[in-house]
Amino acid sequence: MLELRVALTSAEYDRMVQFHAAGLGVAPAKLWIGADDRALILALGGATLEIFDGAHAAAVDQIEAGRQTYQQPDPLRPARSRPQAAIDRLIAHWPYRTRS
Repeated sequence: MLELRVALTSAEYDRMVQFHAAGLGVAPAKLWIGADDRALILALGGATLEIFDGAHAAAVDQIEAGRQTYQQPDPLRPARSRPQAAIDRLIAHWPYRTRS
């Protein structure tokens, strides 16, 4: 695999941007702000993380698939209600370890 593209769509676009861009400390490589839609791309080496709001996801679906495939997902309640558990899982599965 030479490159990885991950696209996330969220009804909570601003919160997702805050978490991924500000939280990871990565400046957007590209930013779209339309009349009714917003999206950004974070360049992460050989990978890109794309964050869309619902309207932008629908527009991308139309371009790439010729029809709308995006559906509003159910909220991720377990991750929100137990953020420490999610962090612990992430750390346990993190592939890069530092020497003590």
